[in-house]
Amino acid sequence: MLKDKIIDKSIYNIQALLLPIRKQLEKVWGIDTAYPGVSNNDLLFRPSAGQCFVTSWFLKTKIEKNSSFTEVVIKRGKLICDSKILILDHCWVEAKYNDISVLIDITQDQATSNDIYVSVKSTKLKNYLYIDERKYHCLSEVNGEALSRIDRLLKKMETNLCLTCQK
Repeated sequence: MLKDKIIDKSIYNIQALLLPIRKQLEKVWGIDTAYPGVSNNDLLFRPSAGQCFVTSWFLKTKIEKNSSFTEVVIKRGKLICDSKILILDHCWVEAKYNDISVLIDITQDQATSNDIYVSVKSTKLKNYLYIDERKYHCLSEVNGEALSRIDRLLKKMETNLCLTCQK
Protein backbone atom coordinates (compact mmCIF):
# COMPACT_ATOMS: atom_id res chain seq x y z
CA MET A 1 0.00 0.00 0.00
CA LEU A 2 2.77 2.45 0.89
CA LYS A 3 4.63 1.49 -2.29
CA ASP A 4 1.51 2.34 -4.35
CA LYS A 5 1.26 5.76 -2.68
CA ILE A 6 4.92 6.46 -3.39
CA ILE A 7 4.47 5.41 -7.02
CA ASP A 8 1.34 7.57 -7.38
CA LYS A 9 3.24 10.56 -5.97
CA SER A 10 6.17 9.87 -8.31
CA ILE A 11 3.86 9.79 -11.32
CA TYR A 12 2.35 13.10 -10.28
CA ASN A 13 5.85 14.57 -9.89
CA ILE A 14 6.90 13.29 -13.33
CA GLN A 15 3.77 14.79 -14.90
CA ALA A 16 4.42 18.12 -13.19
CA LEU A 17 7.99 18.15 -14.52
CA LEU A 18 6.87 17.27 -18.04
CA LEU A 19 4.40 20.14 -18.43
CA PRO A 20 7.02 22.90 -18.77
CA ILE A 21 9.13 20.67 -21.02
CA ARG A 22 6.13 20.13 -23.28
CA LYS A 23 5.57 23.91 -23.45
CA GLN A 24 9.23 24.46 -24.39
CA LEU A 25 9.04 21.76 -27.05
CA GLU A 26 5.94 23.35 -28.58
CA LYS A 27 8.02 26.48 -29.22
CA VAL A 28 10.62 24.58 -31.28
CA TRP A 29 8.61 21.87 -33.03
CA GLY A 30 8.36 22.54 -36.73
CA ILE A 31 8.30 20.96 -40.14
CA ASP A 32 12.10 20.53 -39.86
CA THR A 33 11.75 18.29 -36.77
CA ALA A 34 8.60 16.44 -37.87
CA TYR A 35 8.36 12.98 -39.39
CA PRO A 36 8.55 13.18 -43.22
CA GLY A 37 5.13 13.65 -44.77
CA VAL A 38 3.76 15.85 -42.00
CA SER A 39 2.51 19.14 -43.44
CA ASN A 40 2.54 22.67 -42.07
CA ASN A 41 -1.24 22.41 -41.96
CA ASP A 42 -0.98 19.31 -39.73
CA LEU A 43 1.28 21.23 -37.35
CA LEU A 44 -1.05 24.22 -37.28
CA PHE A 45 -3.87 22.14 -35.80
CA ARG A 46 -1.81 19.50 -33.98
CA PRO A 47 1.61 20.88 -33.01
CA SER A 48 2.85 17.45 -31.88
CA ALA A 49 2.06 15.81 -35.24
CA GLY A 50 5.08 13.80 -36.33
CA GLN A 51 7.13 14.93 -33.32
CA CYS A 52 6.94 11.73 -31.24
CA PHE A 53 10.32 10.27 -32.26
CA VAL A 54 12.43 13.39 -31.76
CA THR A 55 10.54 14.26 -28.57
CA SER A 56 11.08 10.78 -27.17
CA TRP A 57 14.83 11.08 -27.78
CA PHE A 58 14.87 14.47 -26.10
CA LEU A 59 13.03 13.04 -23.07
CA LYS A 60 15.28 9.97 -23.00
CA THR A 61 18.42 12.12 -22.72
CA LYS A 62 16.86 14.30 -19.99
CA ILE A 63 15.63 11.30 -17.99
CA GLU A 64 18.98 9.49 -18.24
CA LYS A 65 20.85 12.58 -16.99
CA ASN A 66 18.43 13.66 -14.28
CA SER A 67 16.86 10.59 -12.71
CA SER A 68 17.52 7.32 -10.93
CA PHE A 69 15.99 5.14 -13.64
CA THR A 70 18.26 2.21 -14.51
CA GLU A 71 17.06 1.79 -18.11
CA VAL A 72 15.44 4.29 -20.47
CA VAL A 73 14.39 3.18 -23.95
CA ILE A 74 12.40 4.57 -26.83
CA LYS A 75 9.58 2.29 -27.88
CA ARG A 76 8.00 2.38 -31.30
CA GLY A 77 4.71 0.80 -32.27
CA LYS A 78 0.96 1.31 -32.37
CA LEU A 79 -1.37 3.38 -30.23
CA ILE A 80 -4.80 1.77 -29.97
CA CYS A 81 -8.00 3.00 -28.36
CA ASP A 82 -11.10 0.79 -28.05
CA SER A 83 -9.69 -1.67 -30.63
CA LYS A 84 -9.13 1.16 -33.15
CA ILE A 85 -5.58 2.03 -34.25
CA LEU A 86 -5.12 5.74 -33.61
CA ILE A 87 -1.46 5.95 -34.63
CA LEU A 88 0.12 3.18 -36.69
CA ASP A 89 3.71 4.36 -36.11
CA HIS A 90 4.19 6.09 -32.74
CA CYS A 91 7.05 6.54 -30.25
CA TRP A 92 7.14 6.95 -26.48
CA VAL A 93 9.56 6.48 -23.58
CA GLU A 94 9.72 3.61 -21.15
CA ALA A 95 11.86 4.11 -18.05
CA LYS A 96 12.61 1.33 -15.56
CA TYR A 97 13.75 1.30 -11.98
CA ASN A 98 14.03 -2.15 -10.38
CA ASP A 99 10.66 -3.84 -11.02
CA ILE A 100 8.82 -0.61 -11.88
CA SER A 101 8.22 0.47 -15.48
CA VAL A 102 7.01 3.95 -16.32
CA LEU A 103 5.50 4.75 -19.71
CA ILE A 104 5.77 8.41 -20.75
CA ASP A 105 4.09 9.93 -23.80
CA ILE A 106 3.79 13.68 -24.27
CA THR A 107 2.84 13.65 -27.98
CA GLN A 108 -0.24 11.45 -27.81
CA ASP A 109 -2.41 14.47 -28.61
CA GLN A 110 -1.48 14.12 -32.28
CA ALA A 111 -4.30 11.53 -32.29
CA THR A 112 -6.31 12.44 -29.19
CA SER A 113 -7.23 15.45 -27.07
CA ASN A 114 -4.81 14.45 -24.30
CA ASP A 115 -1.24 15.63 -24.13
CA ILE A 116 0.70 13.97 -21.31
CA TYR A 117 0.47 10.43 -20.03
CA VAL A 118 2.49 8.67 -17.41
CA SER A 119 1.68 5.14 -16.26
CA VAL A 120 3.41 2.54 -14.11
CA LYS A 121 3.80 -1.20 -14.82
CA SER A 122 1.52 -1.25 -17.81
CA THR A 123 1.29 -0.67 -21.52
CA LYS A 124 -2.29 0.44 -20.95
CA LEU A 125 -3.08 4.05 -20.11
CA LYS A 126 -6.72 4.72 -19.37
CA ASN A 127 -8.37 3.15 -22.42
CA TYR A 128 -5.27 3.49 -24.63
CA LEU A 129 -3.10 0.52 -25.43
CA TYR A 130 0.54 0.88 -26.48
CA ILE A 131 1.90 -2.05 -28.49
CA ASP A 132 5.64 -1.82 -28.93
CA GLU A 133 7.24 -3.41 -31.96
CA ARG A 134 10.73 -1.96 -31.70
CA LYS A 135 13.07 -0.54 -29.05
CA TYR A 136 15.86 2.00 -29.42
CA HIS A 137 18.61 2.11 -26.80
CA CYS A 138 21.20 4.31 -28.48
CA LEU A 139 21.54 6.71 -31.41
CA SER A 140 23.60 4.24 -33.44
CA GLU A 141 20.32 2.37 -34.03
CA VAL A 142 18.76 5.41 -35.75
CA ASN A 143 18.92 6.22 -39.49
CA GLY A 144 20.52 9.40 -40.85
CA GLU A 145 17.32 11.32 -41.63
CA ALA A 146 15.94 10.75 -38.13
CA LEU A 147 19.31 11.69 -36.60
CA SER A 148 19.17 15.00 -38.46
CA ARG A 149 15.70 15.73 -37.05
CA ILE A 150 16.85 14.84 -33.52
CA ASP A 151 19.90 17.08 -33.90
CA ARG A 152 17.76 20.00 -35.14
CA LEU A 153 15.37 19.62 -32.20
CA LEU A 154 18.19 19.48 -29.65
CA LYS A 155 19.83 22.60 -31.13
CA LYS A 156 16.53 24.48 -31.20
CA MET A 157 15.80 23.50 -27.58
CA GLU A 158 19.26 24.64 -26.51
CA THR A 159 18.80 27.99 -28.27
CA ASN A 160 15.30 28.42 -26.90
CA LEU A 161 16.39 27.62 -23.34
CA CYS A 162 19.30 30.07 -23.64
CA LEU A 163 16.92 32.81 -24.82
CA THR A 164 14.53 32.02 -21.96
CA CYS A 165 17.39 32.26 -19.43
CA GLN A 166 18.38 35.69 -20.74
CA LYS A 167 14.88 37.14 -20.18
